[in-house]
Amino acid sequence: MGLLVTLEEVKIYLEINNDEKDAQLGFVLESLSDALEVYLGRYILIKEIIEEPHYIDGPAQKSLQLNFYPATEISKIIFNGYEVSVERAELNAGLIFREDCWYGTSLVTYKAGLAASVDDVPKDIKLALCMWAKEILNRDGFVKSESLGDFSMSYADNNSIPNAVLSLVEKYRRHCL
Repeated sequence: MGLLVTLEEVKIYLEINNDEKDAQLGFVLESLSDALEVYLGRYILIKEIIEEPHYIDGPAQKSLQLNFYPATEISKIIFNGYEVSVERAELNAGLIFREDCWYGTSLVTYKAGLAASVDDVPKDIKLALCMWAKEILNRDGFVKSESLGDFSMSYADNNSIPNAVLSLVEKYRRHCL
């Protein structure tokens, strides 16, 4: 996995004009980028998936669902020990079709993701990461709630993704077909 937003883009959003916290910011961005891809259940930056296994024990099926999509290319399919060509595919949905049906074991090598580079990452994903980074960096330690007289402060669960971030990225979340 890699950064889904550049350090410079985040520094502009956070209004940071120096390099003093670049290492900390880079670490936070890398962690949040990885966490976002895990939450979404898909790769944002295109990645090659090598010999992803598929096992069909039950009735033969006309389509094979890839674990990650959208796919950008399918480079190799080993079907029950033999290399076969792609007859038809719906890359956006990650589906490969075979007239004679899929059964047994298939190994698929393909590329999947939404963006070829960080420059191509959708702007709403970049904004979501900037917002999330700001929240993380503005937290005062890991205090859940704190009170002093009539004044109290509470933080969201440290393991949760902020609602504003979720609203921006939910449309990219992989759902079971």
